[in-house]
Amino acid sequence: MKISIIGAGNMGLILAQKFLEAGHQVRVSNSRGPETIKEDAQSIGFKPVAVNNVAENADVIIIAIPVKNVPLLPTDLFQKAPHSAVIIDVGNYYPIRDGVIKEIHEGMVESTWVSNIINRPVVKVFNTISPRSIQELANKEKSKRIALPVSGDSAKDKEIVKGLLDDIGFDFFDVGTLADSWKQQPGAPIYATNLKYEEIKNWVNRAIKLSLPERRENFLKLITGLPMNLSLAEQTEKIQSYLLRDEIN
Repeated sequence: MKISIIGAGNMGLILAQKFLEAGHQVRVSNSRGPETIKEDAQSIGFKPVAVNNVAENADVIIIAIPVKNVPLLPTDLFQKAPHSAVIIDVGNYYPIRDGVIKEIHEGMVESTWVSNIINRPVVKVFNTISPRSIQELANKEKSKRIALPVSGDSAKDKEIVKGLLDDIGFDFFDVGTLADSWKQQPGAPIYATNLKYEEIKNWVNRAIKLSLPERRENFLKLITGLPMNLSLAEQTEKIQSYLLRDEIN
């Protein structure tokens, strides 16, 4: 498939690498221009393109930029995308980075806000996993795979996403519609806990929407306080012990 990635940060680059390894064609754009990511393009193998052109002829478009930057994308960017293109939102709202976005602050689901801004349907996936976890946990044998939560309103789009996840070594867990994607937002039990399918099934509906902002802030305090030299398994254990509780004090 022709996959276009908007954003050349850690998430954008690791997804580019994994999809290239799986045999897909990948283009990447960033806000500073294709010449600024030429070294990454050469080492990973993707094609660097201008953001104005990244959506053209794409089968899948991945938005991998901070939430606050979504409104700064060219206004006609997604008009250039095929109507059939699957648009994936991997972002998470963190007020400490993004500032206060009124609609989200007042309860709008994060990816609903993104969908409204770009005026296209989106599928929410990859927001619950870190680039490090993708790097270390992808391509595990099926019995050892973790699952990634997916939300969206189009069954056809989610089926394409399911195939992409399988290509890079993850199971697919259908959370529900885009309106249900709050269950995978920061602070939810299935956020950043690297769970298998049956474990997500156990925890997904134990999220409480009103408690997410507080849980998100508590999660940030936890993650920023962890030692830098922890292994991924050790880090995940710390996060699980904190988030896999019905309430966080």
